[in-house]
Amino acid sequence: MKREMEVSAKFAAGFLIVLITVSALALSGILSVDAPPAEIIVDNPAAAYLGTWPTSTAIVGYYGSNYQSHATGTGANTATWSFSIPSAGNWQVYAIWTSGTNRATNAKYTVNYQDSSTVVTVNQQVNGGSWQSLGTFAFNAAAYSVRLTDNANGYVIADAIRIAPISIIRPRTNITVPASAFVSPRSDDYVQYDTTFGLLNRAGHILSVCQAPLQLPQGATITRVIFYYTDSDSDYFQFGLTRATQDGTVTSLVPLSPIGSATPGKTHVTLTTSATVDNSKYYYYLRIRFPYSTISVYNYCFQYAVVEYEVPP
Repeated sequence: MKREMEVSAKFAAGFLIVLITVSALALSGILSVDAPPAEIIVDNPAAAYLGTWPTSTAIVGYYGSNYQSHATGTGANTATWSFSIPSAGNWQVYAIWTSGTNRATNAKYTVNYQDSSTVVTVNQQVNGGSWQSLGTFAFNAAAYSVRLTDNANGYVIADAIRIAPISIIRPRTNITVPASAFVSPRSDDYVQYDTTFGLLNRAGHILSVCQAPLQLPQGATITRVIFYYTDSDSDYFQFGLTRATQDGTVTSLVPLSPIGSATPGKTHVTLTTSATVDNSKYYYYLRIRFPYSTISVYNYCFQYAVVEYEVPP
C-alpha cells in the first residue's frame, strides 16, 4: 500500500469515496508513522574489556572524553562494543581512533552481524580523528557487537564505534580555506600574506592571532579541520575553531591550545569536533596563533585549512 495517496473524491455506486493521505492522518493523530531509525554511537567507556586498557588524551582526535589502548599481544586482550539494532536492514559500521607512528598497521575489528561475522583489518597509524567505515552489514532487530583485539603489530586504540542505517548516512564534503582568508584583528602585528607563495608568514615578534570566517550550510555538522603549515623552528602553532553570537559572545568549539608541533617540518595538524552549524544564531571562525618569533620572515608559515563536514540527508 502506498504511504501517500492523492486527496480526491469519486462517486461509485452512489457513494462518495474520499481518499486522503496517510501523512494527513498521521498529523491529525489518527495514524502513527514510524520515524527512521537513528544512528548508534558506543564510546569506549561503555565497552567491555579483557585485560588492562588504560585511558589517555595524549593524542588529539578522539571521540568523547578519552580513548583506550593496548600494546601488541596474542589476541587474549579485547575491547567489545555491544549495541542493539532497532530494526532490520543494512547498516554501516564505523570506527574512530587516534593515529600515531606506534600504532598497529593491522588492527583487527570483528563485526558480528546477521548470522555471521567478518574481521576487518585497519591501519591505525593513519586516518585518525575521523569516522572510518568498516563496511556495510545486514542486521536483524537484535543485539550485536564489534570486537577489537591486541593481536597486532603495535598499539591498538579503542575509541568509539558508530552504526548508521543506510537511509540516514550523511553525505560528507569539505571546503578549503586559503591563507589569504585569514586576517588579524590588530593593526600593529607582524603577520603578512605572501602572494607569490600563497603563505601567511610570521614576520616579527608580536604574538599574533589571525582568523577566517566560515560559511557552511545550515544544519551541517563539522567533523574535522586540518591545518597545513611549515615550521622551521621548535615552537608551537596553535589552532582553533570558534563561534560568536551577534552581540559578540565567543565560544570555543575547539579552543586554541598548543596542539601544533615542536618538531620542525611538521606540515599539518587535525582537529576533530561534532559542532552543528546554526547560522541563525552564530558566526563561525577558524583561528591561528603564530609562535613567538624574532627570527626570519619565513620561520613560521601557514598554507591553508580544509574543513570537513556532513550535510543532512
